[in-house]
Amino acid sequence: MAGEQGSAVANRGGRANRKEGEDELRGWLMLLATLTASITYAAALNPPGGVWQADDAGNDFVAGYPVLLDKSPWRYYVFYYCNATSFASSVCIIVLLATNFYLSHTSVMVFNVLVALDMASLGAAFVAGSSSSKRFTAFNAGLMVCLVVLFLLWKLKFLMGKDQAGQNPASGGVANLQHGNSAL
Repeated sequence: MAGEQGSAVANRGGRANRKEGEDELRGWLMLLATLTASITYAAALNPPGGVWQADDAGNDFVAGYPVLLDKSPWRYYVFYYCNATSFASSVCIIVLLATNFYLSHTSVMVFNVLVALDMASLGAAFVAGSSSSKRFTAFNAGLMVCLVVLFLLWKLKFLMGKDQAGQNPASGGVANLQHGNSAL
């Protein structure tokens, strides 16, 4: 009888820890998505290089059009589509969190993909819009590649550590929140 009461209390405590872990994960995801949506929205309103201030029929410039589009169209399109992708993935994260999307294993994987897409797109938009110099663009691109590789190595180590500890990394997600580990 005492053992049953102890396990019931421990089970309720496990659910409480899980709920706290879910709430903390939701808070961090909401913060990340809100900041990214704000950054990308502001970047869309004021693109890198600014916009033409006046029409110039001789050079075919139209007031309000991005300068970068006329100076380096490929960089503008990379910036534009990466920025839009980052904004859209941030909005998806916000909507999923606002609708109390249950944090099951599948949904944690959805959030993993959305956050990875969000950050990769934001990084690519930064690289495309940060400099007109090929040298600095190459440096920024190299820096972003290094950051992605470091993240992937960390994620691999995280998953390998769980596998060695006798946990199945595929079952990650909310079950790991009980132990203070987030899958993100």
